[in-house]
Amino acid sequence: MKTKYFSILLASILLIPTFAASHEDQKTENAIDDIANAALHQGPIAGISIAVVRGNRTILLKGYGKSSLELETSATPDTVYHIDSITKNLTSAAVIQLAEQHKLALGDLVEKYVPEIHAISPSATVQSLMNHTSGIPDFTDLGPKSENIEAISFGQKQFLASIRGEKPMFLAGQLWRYNNSGFYLLGMIIEKVTGETYADYMLNHIFKPLGMESTRYCDGRSIVKNRAAGHMVSKGQLLNADPMTWNTPFSSGGICSTVSDLIIWQRALNQGRIISANGLALMRAPTVLSDGTAIDYSSRRFTMARDFRTYRERRRLQ
Repeated sequence: MKTKYFSILLASILLIPTFAASHEDQKTENAIDDIANAALHQGPIAGISIAVVRGNRTILLKGYGKSSLELETSATPDTVYHIDSITKNLTSAAVIQLAEQHKLALGDLVEKYVPEIHAISPSATVQSLMNHTSGIPDFTDLGPKSENIEAISFGQKQFLASIRGEKPMFLAGQLWRYNNSGFYLLGMIIEKVTGETYADYMLNHIFKPLGMESTRYCDGRSIVKNRAAGHMVSKGQLLNADPMTWNTPFSSGGICSTVSDLIIWQRALNQGRIISANGLALMRAPTVLSDGTAIDYSSRRFTMARDFRTYRERRRLQ
């Protein structure tokens, strides 16, 4: 989700190979301390929470800096962050879970669940939403129509209105482009097939069963214990973030969690406690475009704009 500011930096969980325990663990902790403290010193960063996992052991759970500069509260492993687009990983697993329960099929056309999509991309499938190949316009990247949507009351009607009349970026399956609209639609599909809100489905069928006690769908008005304050950078200085409802991201970026809970999540995925091994393999498999090109989403995510432009230019020259 493209936000105009960041909350506190949420460090990724580090998964590293198993070695001789105590000495290597201490070396790792010292190295992470150095990295985190250097980042805080160089800034501008308010605070960081970090988890390091080696094999089946969690060898570091630690916070650095502040979760709120105004209140001077410290960042800890239990600090709750808006995890933004990490939400997409959780949403994908929920969709695979429903597919394995035969409540939907990944090959289903999106218009089966959201008829309004027919006019934009009649060939888009549920799987194309998951792997960013649907070609449906990204509602966070529509020029003036996307301005300030994070601060207003933005729901599913507003989402559909924002993409109505837009032309597809490309035919479904033809190209790859990171797309928040696809994951917003997945949340709508989850609601359609389960009769539950996205928030309730994720809570009742994933977070509670796994014991992820600090993870939830959270908007700006909810009272969330230990939630980090939002900050933005202006002229090299940290300020309070602009107001945001946190309704806009929905199933593409609306989950809050902690590094402690995300360890639970990662382990549950790997252990087959959410979806099957085959389902997990499907989530992690490279996407194959209609011309046979393989796109590895996990390795390309952070260079998505460059990759898309490069691929589009290459196609144009062929």
